[in-house]
Amino acid sequence: MYINRALEKIILDASELFCALIVTGSRQAGKTTLLKHLAGRDREYVTLDSPIERELAINEPALFVERHKPPIIIDEIQYAPNLLPYIRMHIDTHQSKGDFWLTGSQKFHMMKNVSESLAGRIAVIEMYGLSQSEIDGSESEAFTCDHEAMSERYKTREPQNLESVFERIFKMRWDSQKTLEVSAMSGKIFQTYVVSEILKSYHNTGKQPPIYYYRDTDGKEIDVVLEYNGTVYPVEIKKTGNPGKDSVKNFAVLDSLGKPIGEGAVICLFNKVMPIDRRNWIIPVCLV
Repeated sequence: MYINRALEKIILDASELFCALIVTGSRQAGKTTLLKHLAGRDREYVTLDSPIERELAINEPALFVERHKPPIIIDEIQYAPNLLPYIRMHIDTHQSKGDFWLTGSQKFHMMKNVSESLAGRIAVIEMYGLSQSEIDGSESEAFTCDHEAMSERYKTREPQNLESVFERIFKMRWDSQKTLEVSAMSGKIFQTYVVSEILKSYHNTGKQPPIYYYRDTDGKEIDVVLEYNGTVYPVEIKKTGNPGKDSVKNFAVLDSLGKPIGEGAVICLFNKVMPIDRRNWIIPVCLV
């Protein structure tokens, strides 16, 4: 069963603006499935996982481009980066929007080749695995610390408890979510899950995540610091349903930055948006 992805509109819009686009991300993130779902019947699909197609692309790139006429999806382009100059030549000759849809699973090496060969001609879209909003069928929205916006979002989200959160992630290396819940690493894994969902929430809306981690020489830490519109927003992540004021004790260190400090957030398992104090709010994990 196909699950609708938040990037669908972004990809279609990019295809109308650029002659080429590339969707990057780890294997099994759903890049190929998404592009095939969006492609029309006239768009050919070629994967460089095929040894025959890969050999042709590496040894005869001009013939490859001549043989496989756009519009086309070329999967796993990182296997034949020497194709990129020939794609550029085709683009410069024909100037047809949306001709080439590419995927790549090796982001850093790929971006160097793409930036050198297709600068100004290609849209680069980063894709992650399914977010919790995509799984739930909810609208994907970038996470913010605005408690009013989070309260509105809560009306459309299903509450989550620890069991339901770990149910989604236990298959990585644990026998069951129960094993994960009681493991010594469960708190760190919960933090990692929340950070990944924050990252996805920005990428899925076509935005660069304005996300940082804070640690000073005194060992004071803040799990996530968001900075947007010139304002800094501190975020703590707690695997608890009852966070106290000690959860926000390190937020005051940001006052020394000389920047405006916005509302702080404690993302946790409490299923209601509630104030901790005048400046900081409890945010349920289901809203990330």
